[in-house]
Amino acid sequence: MASTEEDNKDTMLSKQVVTQTRSFSTGAEMLKMSCWAVVGDVLNSNKPAFQVVNKLRENDKIVHLVNPRDTEGKCFTSLQAAPQPIDVVDLIISPKVGPSIVEEMIE
Repeated sequence: MASTEEDNKDTMLSKQVVTQTRSFSTGAEMLKMSCWAVVGDVLNSNKPAFQVVNKLRENDKIVHLVNPRDTEGKCFTSLQAAPQPIDVVDLIISPKVGPSIVEEMIE
């Protein structure tokens, strides 16, 4: 039972932080940004993160691939590892992982 309560708190925190972040820009303003990071299973063609990466690249965006679980060196394992400042972070991950990534964005 405790883990369910903990999961609910994580989900509520994620929604709260995302809502606050969205208030800084409209969707149209975000789409004008050039440097993006997509966090998730970005190398798996069966996953939504992979499709988002391709769509952004089709629209001439700079896209940094971030997967904290990458062990092959094909992705950055953190946002801080990206070689340039990131304008927009697209989280396509489990709500359990979301709060830690949002904390990293704040740093």
